[in-house]
Amino acid sequence: FFFFNDTATTEIYTRSIVGSVRCVQETGGINAEYMGIQEMICKWMRSLTLTRSVFFSTLGTKKFEEKKAFNEESMKKFGLKIRGLPWEATSTEIKKFFEGRDFIPESIKIGKNAKGLSNGVAVVLFKNKESLMDAHSKLQKEKIGQRFMELFFIDDDFYANFDKPKLFQESKYRQDKPSSTNGGSVYRHLNEETAKKSLILKGLEYDITEDEIAKVFSAYGIKNTDIILEEYDGKKNGRALVRLSDEAKAKKAQLEMNKKVIRKRYILVLSLIHI
Repeated sequence: FFFFNDTATTEIYTRSIVGSVRCVQETGGINAEYMGIQEMICKWMRSLTLTRSVFFSTLGTKKFEEKKAFNEESMKKFGLKIRGLPWEATSTEIKKFFEGRDFIPESIKIGKNAKGLSNGVAVVLFKNKESLMDAHSKLQKEKIGQRFMELFFIDDDFYANFDKPKLFQESKYRQDKPSSTNGGSVYRHLNEETAKKSLILKGLEYDITEDEIAKVFSAYGIKNTDIILEEYDGKKNGRALVRLSDEAKAKKAQLEMNKKVIRKRYILVLSLIHI
């Protein structure tokens, strides 16, 4: 009898030899070499693999469909996300794509990456549910230029925060289950105002303290109470939030302290505004 799991080292070799199947199953040092049971094992393994593949494929499809589903409870506005845009696409081309639908032209937002270039994603609002549903069903997989568009329903929060800095968006939507009041993602301590004058440190030693970081950033008026170390289940993960007194100091500190050495490690100092 053989037991299989995802952590075991398991190798299956299947080859055709004069019309018969030879299968070698190695798990924890046990070798199945007897021709009488080899074919049975091979058939069972193929059946197990197929069943697992179908199950996870179905599960993935279900989750994808749920994500695309229209949720009227979270929508006061009626919006779509458009994915797959050509990098050079403009709002004029998006307006042409939705021509004949009752959409709001001035609501179009085209996403940008960290360098200010288009990232192939945009959002648009419609005047009513009927126009939204019509556009979603009839324009799905239609083209702008040579590219097929994917359309997704979005809620009001997604639209409102679409053009916010990436890290601030993460702070708003990331769902943490901290083990204590001070646990969880450092992003949860931010709001739109504090994000402008805060920095994220990455690559820290796990046992570093707030006092050590405050000493390194002392030239910028940082105290240990201005620092939050990220941890999950009581374990630090090498990331910290540093809150400065104003945006100018945050920008200066980011430029001067990025990739400086703390405890023989190069530390990334990231601005939440310019990422």
